[in-house]
Amino acid sequence: MRARIAPATAVLLILAAPAPAHAAPPLGGITLSAAGGSVTDNPMLASATTTAACPAGYGTNASIKVGRPGGPYSNLNKVGSAGGYDLAPFTLTANRSFTTANGGTPPAGGDYQIVIGCVSETAGDYPGWFTVDIAVTGTSWQVRQGGPQPTPSASPGGPSNQQTLRADVAPGTRTPAPATTTPPKSGTMPTTGRSLTWLIAAGLILAGAGAAARWAVRRRRAA
Repeated sequence: MRARIAPATAVLLILAAPAPAHAAPPLGGITLSAAGGSVTDNPMLASATTTAACPAGYGTNASIKVGRPGGPYSNLNKVGSAGGYDLAPFTLTANRSFTTANGGTPPAGGDYQIVIGCVSETAGDYPGWFTVDIAVTGTSWQVRQGGPQPTPSASPGGPSNQQTLRADVAPGTRTPAPATTTPPKSGTMPTTGRSLTWLIAAGLILAGAGAAARWAVRRRRAA
């Protein structure tokens, strides 16, 4: 009997075991007033604005914190208690440096997160956060994603407003070569219609003169 009961008991224990908890997805991103700074700047940043409102019912309080990804996180200001954080995106401010929030010790290099959390008066803290990733190098921190991006400026070597003209030629056609004028060679007469007329007239005159001369010679011989 024991060999038959043990497997059934094991199945019941497995079914009764609680399911593992899953982390809530992020609520959205955060836009910071600065893309980076020193870990000793006080405050660390002037403002942080969420990309959306807190979930409905979790707008009683809101807090801004900093820490390693996944936590634990340390406060960058007192908990905000204005209320209405679940109605629209909102902005929180910091009132201390990164070093102060880290217990007075400069944070070691590596990845960190600035997070904003939402709180319900009855349900407590919402399990997800608004987040923005930052990285610490030496005594400086820098936004890794989600922060304000610098506006690119036009470089002197960039594109200009100059236009390029292009001539399109249909396939299979040839572009005619430009006409050229060859000057006449030295010592030759141009063979135009007008010059030819003058040559014929001159020839007729010479022929007539020759005939008259021959006629005069014949008269002299006859006399």
